[in-house]
Amino acid sequence: MRGDLRSVWFWLTLAALAVLALFLLLPLFNVLVGSFGGSSGRSGWSLVRQDGKYLTAVVNTLVLGGVVTLLASLIGVPMAYFTARFDFPGKAIVAILPLITLVVPEVIAAQTWLMAFGNNGLVSRALAERGLELPSFYGWFGLITVMTFTYYTYVYIGTLAAIRGFDVQLEEAAQSLGTSPALSRWKVMVPVVLPSVLASALLVFTLVVGNFAVATILSNKVPLLSVLTYQATVSEVGSDPLLQSTLASISVAIVMVVLFLQRWVVGRGRREVVQGRGARAQ
Repeated sequence: MRGDLRSVWFWLTLAALAVLALFLLLPLFNVLVGSFGGSSGRSGWSLVRQDGKYLTAVVNTLVLGGVVTLLASLIGVPMAYFTARFDFPGKAIVAILPLITLVVPEVIAAQTWLMAFGNNGLVSRALAERGLELPSFYGWFGLITVMTFTYYTYVYIGTLAAIRGFDVQLEEAAQSLGTSPALSRWKVMVPVVLPSVLASALLVFTLVVGNFAVATILSNKVPLLSVLTYQATVSEVGSDPLLQSTLASISVAIVMVVLFLQRWVVGRGRREVVQGRGARAQ
């Protein structure tokens, strides 16, 4: 025990736990406590139940997060697979272009999309002159489009790293036993890569739930939790921010539930590749 107390790792661990408690757990605890009532004795949860707008915002946020996460995965996973496993003209450009979304602010990205597909955008006007009218970019269409093409990069990066780190000898061993190449990838590679895909998808879902910039610009009449939380913060200038604490608690609870679901799915069939060689691009 004395040896543990003299260890530098003991004190570093203790300091890390103290920082975690001070800057993460304590603020979350204060937000949760604040949602159950303040000086007036009211409960923010009862206010949320009474106003259908907030329940609609919860549903809209879940739907938006689910749709964007699904579409980002449908774009990022195949793109990562073909980039890791195949050689084709312009591969270097295709591989690096998604990284641009990491350095472009979300506000700039939303404004750029509006300049092209907004009510007075270049593409919208060009199509209108030919008798074709695009749906309004404000609302669901714009939110899903902008967030999908902003956040698919995270799925792409996580999946690409997992595929490149996968030991191709496992595929070759499966094929030597008579398994077809497609089936060997499905039975051998997918279970190993799946945790990385799910972790990246969870990150995308979290970013969508907490997104404020794009939601404020494009949500229009679609109520979302992030926007309503900000509006509650601005409107409740007193010492009893019930709605802000309640809506923030709901957002945290949504992410925690999705996190536990992701961990449950991954934990059912966890596989690791300790060492090996990656596949050559064909």
